Amino acid sequence: MQGIFNLMRTIFNAIVMISFVLLSANSVYAENIKMNSGKNLEDIKTEQLESEIHQGQEIKLTDVIQNPTMYTGKAVEWTGYVEEVNKAGNKSTIIVNSNYDVDPNSDMDYCFEIVVNKKLPQDERISFDSEVTVVGKVKKLDKIKLKNNFSPKRQPVIEASELTFTRYKYAQPLIIRY
Repeated sequence: MQGIFNLMRTIFNAIVMISFVLLSANSVYAENIKMNSGKNLEDIKTEQLESEIHQGQEIKLTDVIQNPTMYTGKAVEWTGYVEEVNKAGNKSTIIVNSNYDVDPNSDMDYCFEIVVNKKLPQDERISFDSEVTVVGKVKKLDKIKLKNNFSPKRQPVIEASELTFTRYKYAQPLIIRY
């Protein structure tokens, strides 16, 4: 029995070491791509984040709300409709409703907040009722403010790496990468 336990511990340690080596190699690989391809580091990080999203299972808003510690720092790709955009200096927040059939003024369970640490451009596609897809990481859960009302529960706050805004009267979406 002791021999099986030692074997399992050795295998576990080997897996941890291999994971560490792969993560280190991934960082070096990203730097090499930047130098060799001319891509900037933000584009490479967004591509890595998208790759992380598509390799894992889809993380749902309700999963994050029910178990925040498990998903904090995890990559997500969520879509919804802009309810409110708040710009303060070089920081912006966007309140998004992920369920168009639910009025967020009476039920904010389907809402989340996007945090952008840079100034958003002036564009009509970044406004109420535009569709937005965010690629980013779950930063935390917090009470979010929508039209002077706070959510009764803590909702996900997403730190954006990429935003895609679409609006019915525009042929092309607005894509912003950070």
